[in-house]
Amino acid sequence: MKKLIPLSSLLLLSACMVGPDYHEPSTCLPDKWKNAEENNEKKPRNIQEEVKWWENFKDSLLTQLVRETIKSNYDLKVAFATIYQARATLLGAEADLMPEIDGIGAFSHNENSLNTSQFSNQQSVLPVTPTVGGASIPGFNRYFDLYRTGLTTTWEVDIFGRLRRSVESAEASLEAQVDDMHGVLLSLIAQVASNYINLRSYQKQLEVTQKSYESWDSIYKLNKSLLKAGLATDIDVAQAETSRDQAAAAIPPLRALIKITIHQLSILTGKPPACLYDLLSKVKPIPYIPPEIFAGVPCELIKRRPDIRAAERTLAAATAQIGVAEGSLYPIFSFTGTIGYQSNHAHNFITPGSGFYSFGPGFTWDLIDFGRVRAKINSATAIRDENFYQYKSTLLTALADVENSLVNYAEEAKRYPDLISAYEASKRAADISLLRYESGLITFIVVYQAQLTYQAAILQMVQSHATLALNSVALYKALGGGWQIDKTCWMQNQPPTLLWPERED
Repeated sequence: MKKLIPLSSLLLLSACMVGPDYHEPSTCLPDKWKNAEENNEKKPRNIQEEVKWWENFKDSLLTQLVRETIKSNYDLKVAFATIYQARATLLGAEADLMPEIDGIGAFSHNENSLNTSQFSNQQSVLPVTPTVGGASIPGFNRYFDLYRTGLTTTWEVDIFGRLRRSVESAEASLEAQVDDMHGVLLSLIAQVASNYINLRSYQKQLEVTQKSYESWDSIYKLNKSLLKAGLATDIDVAQAETSRDQAAAAIPPLRALIKITIHQLSILTGKPPACLYDLLSKVKPIPYIPPEIFAGVPCELIKRRPDIRAAERTLAAATAQIGVAEGSLYPIFSFTGTIGYQSNHAHNFITPGSGFYSFGPGFTWDLIDFGRVRAKINSATAIRDENFYQYKSTLLTALADVENSLVNYAEEAKRYPDLISAYEASKRAADISLLRYESGLITFIVVYQAQLTYQAAILQMVQSHATLALNSVALYKALGGGWQIDKTCWMQNQPPTLLWPERED
């Protein structure tokens, strides 16, 4: 019982942990989004549409590009490598709680000094008796060998929780790195979707501009024929020629934008810039616009947004580091021990008689450090406070992102149908005016104005379609789409099958 009392006291002390315990910060969030539809949160919810939101655009090529990006993008691989580093740090912190056992082995051939007497009674391995001035010194064995091998162990007993706080910090840091990876992933998918939408928009604008060039060229040729017949003026010809040349001048910049966007998509998918020319050069429509996007409620944003989750986990890691720093205020208790064989002769080195061992507790304590530990504690506390305010700032920024994205998406959704109506009306006006002009019923100025209005209307409609699709991408990103991916597997070094890229040796 006398031996159990110290052990019981040690176990009770080991339940204590220095430093503040972490509690997730309280947040004051609105009940609903100000700019969301009134019944948005009451609508049926399809979680799959929120996880793989890029599939809502109903474009198989876009989905293919996203999957290729997930598989091959190098920024994402960097994020995965960072997770490996964080997990290794966690494993190292957990290993510090366990005893450290080392193997030892040594051989030495020794010679004692003639000018000391501390070895005068030792038995020499070699029967060599030193001499001074030709006379031997009796009883002094100067030369000897020493063989030594065994095991040594050191175990720091984490009585005050310094090492456990280190594990707590490393675990939170790993979770923060996983959330940072998710943020990189979400950003990359949004970049792929945005660039793809822009590509289709530029291709459509190029198609419209080329048709505009052909239309103005036909009108220019018509005016030249009418001029010869005395039915048109030089001004009519010059105006048509000017509009034709302006349309021609707008074509090269659009071609450049198309190629640059393909280059960007190639890089995002981990390929050289020109690799996707064959795949993406063929003109396809601007992706389908999701009719509505489920915004949910603001309180869900804390779990959905990877940047908020990463900031919260970073705060937890910083809080645990205060305990790590405070642990240096207290003594560090440890057990050390050695067991093995030791002999002056090789022939009886590994025998029972050559065995030895030593074992015992000890401690170290920085009694006088002139404020170094306190300075570390103050620094860790300030870092915790910095991360707390960074968390609050990240939360406010996320709320603003969602509200801004809701506004942009809703207002562009209202604008787009009006532009479609304007396009249809301007097309009718342009067609009618051209027919009447060819019949000599109206002057060219009417045709000219109608054509300009029509060309502007169709470009505005195309750009609005692309803007609405881009705004939907921004809204999905602001809402943290794909947040349901389980990160438990990361803690067990088992990556999710959807995301894990192939590692390159």
